Amino acid sequence: HIFSGSVYITGSVGIGTASPGYSLDIASTAHNQDLLRLSHYTSPTDAGFMIGFNTDGTTDSNVITMGVEYSGVDYDVINIQRSTRNVGIGTTNPITNLHILSSGTGVIRLAASADGNDSRMDFYQATTAKGTVGYDDGNDTVALIYDTSLDSTKGINISSSGNVGIGTSSPGRTLD
Repeated sequence: HIFSGSVYITGSVGIGTASPGYSLDIASTAHNQDLLRLSHYTSPTDAGFMIGFNTDGTTDSNVITMGVEYSGVDYDVINIQRSTRNVGIGTTNPITNLHILSSGTGVIRLAASADGNDSRMDFYQATTAKGTVGYDDGNDTVALIYDTSLDSTKGINISSSGNVGIGTSSPGRTLD
């Protein structure tokens, strides 16, 4: 049926299934298939966003994929491997919790939204904080710290002038 105007449905809607188990239940009819596509209004056949299933190279439909279509080419952008729950960006076969693959130089960018804020990555063993790598805006240093404070003296700090400090958060000299 073709509907025009507003449609209100009570209950569940099934696409590819006569017994929907959710408000909207889209069932795959084949392996490695896009199930939902949102099209760009200016070029609906060449640009869009898709959610579907893909292969990890070994098992069909083992990867849930969110991707884009640009100029008629599909790109799998974010992939979640169902059997491991690993997340891949740029790969359909993530081998770690987060696996990022780039066709060129791989870069991860952490950015504070304004001056005066730090950018950092913290490391934990279960619930115990163990270390931090990041930029300390207050001291204008890049730090590798065995602690969770970028101001800590338990690590190595490199200032914007190239000074290196071990055991100080404000290095005053170069290190040869």
